[in-house]
Amino acid sequence: MRKILSVAVLAVFFLGIGCDQEIDETLVVQTEDLLFVSGEQVRASGRVISGQAVSLADHGFYLSEDSDFSNPTVISLGAKDGPGRFIGETAGLKSGANYFIKSFMDLKGEVVFGNVVEFSTLNADLDSFSPDFSVPGEELVILGRNFTSDTQVFFGKNKAEVLEIRLESLIRVRIPTSQERLVTIRVVSQGNDLVFGDQFEYQSGSFELMTEFPEAIRLYENVFFQNSEGFWIGLGLAKGGELISYFQRYQPTTNQWDRINFPGIPRSFAFATEHYLGGGVIEVGRDEFDPEYSFYEITEDGFQRLEDLDFMSRDSKAFEVNGELYLLGSQIGGPPYFRKYNPSSRTWLALPSPPELFNASHVHFIKDQMVYLISSNHALWTYHVQSQTWAEVGQYPGTLGLGYGMGQVIGEKAYVGLYRRSGELWELDLGTLEWEPKNSLPTIPQGVVVGHFQKDDFLYIMRVPDINLQGDFPMEMYRYDPEGI
Repeated sequence: MRKILSVAVLAVFFLGIGCDQEIDETLVVQTEDLLFVSGEQVRASGRVISGQAVSLADHGFYLSEDSDFSNPTVISLGAKDGPGRFIGETAGLKSGANYFIKSFMDLKGEVVFGNVVEFSTLNADLDSFSPDFSVPGEELVILGRNFTSDTQVFFGKNKAEVLEIRLESLIRVRIPTSQERLVTIRVVSQGNDLVFGDQFEYQSGSFELMTEFPEAIRLYENVFFQNSEGFWIGLGLAKGGELISYFQRYQPTTNQWDRINFPGIPRSFAFATEHYLGGGVIEVGRDEFDPEYSFYEITEDGFQRLEDLDFMSRDSKAFEVNGELYLLGSQIGGPPYFRKYNPSSRTWLALPSPPELFNASHVHFIKDQMVYLISSNHALWTYHVQSQTWAEVGQYPGTLGLGYGMGQVIGEKAYVGLYRRSGELWELDLGTLEWEPKNSLPTIPQGVVVGHFQKDDFLYIMRVPDINLQGDFPMEMYRYDPEGI
């Protein structure tokens, strides 16, 4: 009986030893999955497998650019009690490079490694940017992938301020200044250059102050016109109510002014074109006016008086096409009228009424045989002089202010805006009838244009502060370059 008990005890003892050895053999660490890989980051999972309780001094991953792990980066996750899954991550990797990663655990000073996994970080790539048209100081967003933390953005040669890099896929930048209208956006990520195929366009249009009106007055309700002798601004009222009886003529090639006397009666709200001047009123009391009917042809020898008008014209819209004078609307009430002057018979021909009320407060511009006008409800109308037909072809997107804006044509583009108390300016493509904003006039918005002219590829704009604006503000002549920045 004693022999049987001894044998049983020995059997249990050796069986216990066998079980302990089996558990020790199952204490392992594994490198499981690469959960995330980008241009400079990696996130991996590992697992400690054990059939019994285990206490680790440290665990995590070793990362290296070579399979020998000669100079590894250690991703230490610290002490760990018990088996189970763990996740580690690191950043600052080289984009487009090969790496090796393996898990580890520190068991009472003995470091045990798991299997090795090879992977490659990703290269940065571009998708899109928005907006593709804007001004310096505004924000622009770049979409793509695998942008590293050192990513830089350039607009042409100019470096942009990077405001944010979000999830390695979105970059917010502040648009820098530029001397070029069209630039290429270049993204540099860890020294790798990425370039968008489409260019970014800066909102353009530069203003250069050329001169001031040669007299210390502020002029309103005047007329202006342009001919081979220069830019003419005159008649109308000075602030304070004094009628002006002369013109100041500006020569852009010499930047000089000349005073030219007008032989007729001073007036305000007259009309004027390159070859004709007439109408208007003389204020005799508060909101009381006497109409002025005299009518002149403007020649190289001066102002030649023609037969008086047989109708009243106060603030009428006047324009010439092929040397023929057209007169549209007035500020005297009544139905709209439209007339054309016949210089041979020296008579006026009544034309069919326009579709809306137009007068000098409405912008117009001319391209070939087509007259464009912008109505009080933003409608863009065309009038074809040969067919005498009207058509509504679009909408002006800007503000109309208090009327009396500017309209000028250079080549295939029209430039519209600078209405009273507004500094906005827009460009109209006369082929597509699409509008594009331009840079605003860099002066106080409480002003009104009292003359605008075109020479070569530039516009010349005379603007005066609004009559209700107090202070010593001069009348300023700007030269506008539509392509300038």
